Amino acid sequence: LEMSGYYRFLISLRKQYPFLTESDVTCEILDNNAIVVIWTHEDRTEAIAILNPDNGSATYSLPDGASTYLYGGEGTAEGTVTVPPLSWILLAR
Repeated sequence: LEMSGYYRFLISLRKQYPFLTESDVTCEILDNNAIVVIWTHEDRTEAIAILNPDNGSATYSLPDGASTYLYGGEGTAEGTVTVPPLSWILLAR
C-alpha cells in the first residue's frame, strides 16, 4: 500500500472497531523487541496487536480462547502466534 492508502486503512479499522478508541490500552516490549499492545474494557481483553520491528520472526503466547485476525492473517488464532519480520498483526477477542 502507498502511505495514503495505509492511513485510510488504519482510519477504517478505527471506525469499524470502536474498542480501538474506547478501551484502555497497555503496551509491553518483549525480549525480542516486539511490541504488544492490548486493548481492555472492564477487565476483558478486546484486542491484541503485536508489532515486530526485527529482522527475525517474533512469537507471542495469546490468552486462552480464540482470537480473530483483523490484520496480518486470516481466520482465527489460538495458543502461540508468529509475526513475520518487519510486520504486525491485529487480533480481536
